[in-house]
Amino acid sequence: NTKPAIQKKAPALPEALKSAASASSASSKPNNQAKGTMVNTFSNAQQYPYQELIASDKLASKAFGLNQAKVTQVGDSKGHTFVLAFDTSAPKDVYIMIFNGKETIHTGNTLNVTGILGKRTTYQTADKQNKTVPTINVVQSVISGS
Repeated sequence: NTKPAIQKKAPALPEALKSAASASSASSKPNNQAKGTMVNTFSNAQQYPYQELIASDKLASKAFGLNQAKVTQVGDSKGHTFVLAFDTSAPKDVYIMIFNGKETIHTGNTLNVTGILGKRTTYQTADKQNKTVPTINVVQSVISGS
């Protein structure tokens, strides 16, 4: 008379991440990764021209990679860390990045991220201008510097 093992439910993911996760798990290859090893499901992550990213939301839900983004602002909303960062190779290209949960990130950190493009976000700059920028729902990240 043994009781069945209790299974933990997977944490809820935003809708864009669910579709990416189900697409990446459809592979017929067995997953031989050790527990705790980050599996790179974003080998298809791309760089898109910034003008294309800010022109419309048509690239929302596409895998996207951004390297060497410099953090200019950090905040928390509804249990998620978000950052405002610019591409160091094109300093006028600004992005909002949303992390799934809390992350320790500081202004001045450098981020390398892969994730899913979300809909564009409009925010108000320090000089009261409205600016619309691409949003990245971060799935994998490397944080460095200070």
